[in-house]
Amino acid sequence: MSMYDKVYLDVSILKCPRCGKLYADCSWYVVDLESDIACSICGKSFNSKRNIIDRVLIEFKIRDGRAEDVKIIKYLPIKD
Repeated sequence: MSMYDKVYLDVSILKCPRCGKLYADCSWYVVDLESDIACSICGKSFNSKRNIIDRVLIEFKIRDGRAEDVKIIKYLPIKD
């Protein structure tokens, strides 16, 4: 029996096209909803899907209900 439970999260890394501020968000929000977000630095609104620079699958190891370790499991394709 494993000492850990594992959970996974698909994460997209975004970059503001105006000032370059980086963001990380759940890929379902970015890819499926294609949501616009407002940059917290320059205030520009931009489409999250069109500004993805990377996409990864993250694994969390959970013990006693708390995250103990996080790692990148694989890089995912950025879909157009």
